[in-house]
Amino acid sequence: MTLSESSTPTTTEKPFGISQIRAHVPVILDLHKHNYDTWREIFETHCTSFGVIGLLDGSEKSTPKTEKQWKERDGLVKMWIYGIVSEELLDTILKEKSQARDLWLQLESLFHDNKEAQILQFENEIRTLEIGDKTVQQYCHKLKTLSELLSNLDSPISDRIMVMHMLNGLSDKFDSIINVIKHQTPFPSFTKLAQC
Repeated sequence: MTLSESSTPTTTEKPFGISQIRAHVPVILDLHKHNYDTWREIFETHCTSFGVIGLLDGSEKSTPKTEKQWKERDGLVKMWIYGIVSEELLDTILKEKSQARDLWLQLESLFHDNKEAQILQFENEIRTLEIGDKTVQQYCHKLKTLSELLSNLDSPISDRIMVMHMLNGLSDKFDSIINVIKHQTPFPSFTKLAQC
């Protein structure tokens, strides 16, 4: 065996080369940021590329022959999870003798159990949002953020409804522009209006 062959990490050693998980998964999971779907996508991609996704989805099981190695890899994935969740979530999920899959399922449950309440909250917020003292760009950004949050909760809003919410929240000084937009054919997209 050559030196280059011996210095190449094997599949089982590869995950242990990660000491700073935040460099690979820059999103911190937080209950108040509603960023679970983004966080999950990045973390699953990371685990897939390092060959440990089976610890999350339950397809990688411990056997008497692999128990030591399995526990080490499971412990590593648990440390990764602990390193990229907010303190509040860490306090919630940290339990003695849990496995990475337990943490994974617990996080999923935390974010999806209150799904209906979140949908109602975001729908109400998008329906009642007004421009106030925000710039048009800030206002459109807030609408887009709420729309993305609803999409993440499997409750997307159509582009036409987004435009109507946008127009309804504008102040009286935009009346002439609102009138022009409502009578345009074809009806403009939210993205097009948000760029104006």
